[in-house]
Amino acid sequence: TSSYSRCSKNSACGCFPMVGTQNVGICAFLWKFCSHLPPCQSSQDCSEPNHICVHHHRCSQNPVCYPLSMLDENICPPIPTMTNITVTTTTSNTITTSVTTTTAVVLPPVYRNPVLEKIIETNKNLSRLEIHFQNLTDDDMEIVAYYAIRNNQILTSLDLSGNRIGVDGLKYLTDAMLENKMLTSLTLHYSSINENVAKHLADALQHNEALTRLDLHNNRIGVKGAQYFANALQNNAKLKILDLSSNIIGDDGIRYLADALKTNTELVSLNLYTNLITEEGAQHLADAMRYNKKLITLVLDSNKVGDEGAQYLAESIRSNMTLKTLDIRYNKIGDNGVQYLASALKNNTNLIGLDLSGNEITDKGALCLADALRYNTIIESLTMKNSKNVSSTIKQQLSVKDHRLQF
Repeated sequence: TSSYSRCSKNSACGCFPMVGTQNVGICAFLWKFCSHLPPCQSSQDCSEPNHICVHHHRCSQNPVCYPLSMLDENICPPIPTMTNITVTTTTSNTITTSVTTTTAVVLPPVYRNPVLEKIIETNKNLSRLEIHFQNLTDDDMEIVAYYAIRNNQILTSLDLSGNRIGVDGLKYLTDAMLENKMLTSLTLHYSSINENVAKHLADALQHNEALTRLDLHNNRIGVKGAQYFANALQNNAKLKILDLSSNIIGDDGIRYLADALKTNTELVSLNLYTNLITEEGAQHLADAMRYNKKLITLVLDSNKVGDEGAQYLAESIRSNMTLKTLDIRYNKIGDNGVQYLASALKNNTNLIGLDLSGNEITDKGALCLADALRYNTIIESLTMKNSKNVSSTIKQQLSVKDHRLQF
């Protein structure tokens, strides 16, 4: 049935269901001569692309194929996506519908942005497309989805940072990405993505088999957003690099992500820079690292894990056999926390990079770390830049003694 009165058996309009809804139709005015319309195939679809199979009493009893390019938007409401539907009339004049499952046909956007379209056209042969801080809206995302993503076999990386993307805009993008098997990287820095938008993106990830890198630096997904992405990580086997830095996730959000890490077998890099993480969040992550066998890089820069959090992380380093790089700069870690890390380094044979820059380390902590390196020949760099409480004399002595120590 249709909410549009013109769509009836006595009109020249055909009724089609809106995708994702039930009992809601749109009108398409049949303004070509019936003799010009080819019949539908026995499978009730059309051999020619961008045609839809319909039945209308004015065009005999057999369904015909109508070209989408001939829809009259001035008479009938436009629609971005349609599926094939066949309408048959019985002897009792009762109209029944039979929907055939086919690939959705997408029409060009009605909304126009000549500047954006020119940018896309100019860069159509590049594998990377960057459209930064252009004040693009959800309507513009439909243009990006249609012209830059759909059926594009060249584009592998898309950066739309600094634009205003809501749920509708993101839906255009994610729907198009399902049809694109080449796009592997999506960057959305500073895009005002809140938990509602994050939910749609996380849900879409569970059905995307191509995307391997997602960068959401500096948005507002919060605790709920972290929960949505944690669920995606438990159900997505492709994503390898995830950047959720500066997203006010907090310890509660970290708990969800840590639970996902226990079972995720693909993610190799996780960036959680500036997310209000304390020793509680560090404990959640450390516990997850005992089970995770895939993560290589963990960034916790500019949080507040402190000495207690450093102790939890040190314990995970002892048992984890895959982590290669740990970034815990600016985390209020003092000499006590450093001692735990130094002890763990003596027995760790996998970590190649540890960054402790900007913490509250003194000469005592620096000497403790230097001693640990005597037993560890695997680590390639141990960085303590901006360690204001370490004397220049100790810095010079240790740097000369072991080039892996960087101040």
